[in-house]
Amino acid sequence: MLLTSVQKKAMADLKSNKGRLTVQQYRTVKGQILAGDAAGAERGMKNLLDRRSRLGRSESFAKQT
Repeated sequence: MLLTSVQKKAMADLKSNKGRLTVQQYRTVKGQILAGDAAGAERGMKNLLDRRSRLGRSESFAKQT
C-alpha cells in the first residue's frame, strides 16, 4: 500500500502521539488515514488531544500498545 505525502505526515503525527491515545482512538484515527481522510483524522486527533488536556488527564490513562 502506497501512502501519499499527506498520509505519511498524518501517520508520523499519529505515531508521535500514540502514548496519549487509547488503543481504540489510535485504531480509529489510523483507519481514517488509511481510508484517505487524513485531514479528518488530523482534526479528530487534535480534538482528542485537546479534550484530554482540558480534562487534565495524564498520559498514564492511555493504555500502552
